[in-house]
Amino acid sequence: EIDPGSSGNAGDILYEDHTTRADYVYMVDNRAIGVVFDPVNRLAIALDEKGLWWAEGTVYSYQSSSSYSFAYNINVPALADCQTYALTCGKGGKENTAIIMAFQTELQNADTRNQNVPYFPAANYCYKYQPESVSSVKNWFAAGQWFLPNMAELNILYQNKAVVNAALQKINRTGVTNSYYWSSTESERSVAWRFDMRDGGGSVFDKPRNYYVRPVLAY
Repeated sequence: EIDPGSSGNAGDILYEDHTTRADYVYMVDNRAIGVVFDPVNRLAIALDEKGLWWAEGTVYSYQSSSSYSFAYNINVPALADCQTYALTCGKGGKENTAIIMAFQTELQNADTRNQNVPYFPAANYCYKYQPESVSSVKNWFAAGQWFLPNMAELNILYQNKAVVNAALQKINRTGVTNSYYWSSTESERSVAWRFDMRDGGGSVFDKPRNYYVRPVLAY
C-alpha cells in the first residue's frame, strides 16, 4: 500500500481511497477502480471497456451546404490535425476529450433534433464513465474525470500491457485486448488515429468504425 501522494508502479491496482496496491484485496468499503499503467504521469485505466465509434449520427442545422451533416465528416475545430504518426502531436487525452465534449455540446445546441445525441461515442463514453460497485463515488474518480487517451498514452499502456493485464486478471476483469483501440487524436475531418495493441502500431481510419475504448483516469 502507498499513500495518495505516491505514484505506485505500473500494474498496481488503484482503489477508491486513492491508494494503490500490488496485490488485489477485496474490501467492502474500499473497492478497486482501475489499474495503473503510467506511474510517471499518474494514469490508470478503467476496469471496463466497450466497442464504440469515434463519431456517428446526423447533425442538423450545422455549417453545411445542406440542412444536415454527418458527425463523422465534421472536423473538431480545436483538435490538432495530426497527419503523421501521432505520438508527439496534439494535446493530452484529457484535454482532447474536453475539447471533443465541448464541441459535442455545440452541435447538440445547434438544433433541437440534436439534443442529447452522443455524436462522439468514444469520448462520450469515457467522459461519462463512472466505476460501478464502489462503496461511494468520490469526486476525483466521478463522471467527468475520465477521458479517451491520446496515442502517446495508449503507447505507454501497450508497453505495460503485460503487467496491466496480470492485474486485471486478479480482479477477474477483461484485459486489454489484442486489437485496435480508438485514441482521442484526430487526423482530419473524417478519420482519427487508432492504436494497435497487437504490435504497438498506429494508423488512421474512418471515424464510424467500431473499435475498443478504455477510459483513463489521472489519479
